[in-house]
Amino acid sequence: MSHIKNLADQEAIKKLQSLAKEKTCFFSTYTDPFDVDSRPMFTQSVEEDGSIWFFSQAESHTNKQILENNKVNLSYANANGSYLFVKGEASVSKDRQIIDKLWSPFAKTWFPEGKDDPQLTLIQVNPVEANYWDTEHGKIVSLIKIAWSTLTGDTKDDGVQGKLEVHK
Repeated sequence: MSHIKNLADQEAIKKLQSLAKEKTCFFSTYTDPFDVDSRPMFTQSVEEDGSIWFFSQAESHTNKQILENNKVNLSYANANGSYLFVKGEASVSKDRQIIDKLWSPFAKTWFPEGKDDPQLTLIQVNPVEANYWDTEHGKIVSLIKIAWSTLTGDTKDDGVQGKLEVHK
């Protein structure tokens, strides 16, 4: 059984940043109280205050759904065996300073007119609640411990999980 390690404030934000490093997540919006619409989206940044930023198309279903209900979920799964689930509140903006800060040539694939593309908007997600699942010593050590447990019958769980509390 993995052990619990809840984190708060800057420690929680650092964990959030490290677990969102894979960049792609499932971004879920609510179309009514019991219907969830999910799509993969690319994380542009996790800021020092814990806010998570995405680029989006102005006329997208995602933006329309956020304007109707700003509650969202983000789900990350990393190749190293760590996972992150974020419940948050989203908003849509066209903040020019943030667009300039986050812009990369990679984004031109979706926004051919560049930073001045009229369809370019930002989605900011402010985490309300987040949970993570990770290994304490990395994937290789974890696999060795699992193999050892299989051979000996001795439990050597290397997992750690907890809540991330990001206060603004």
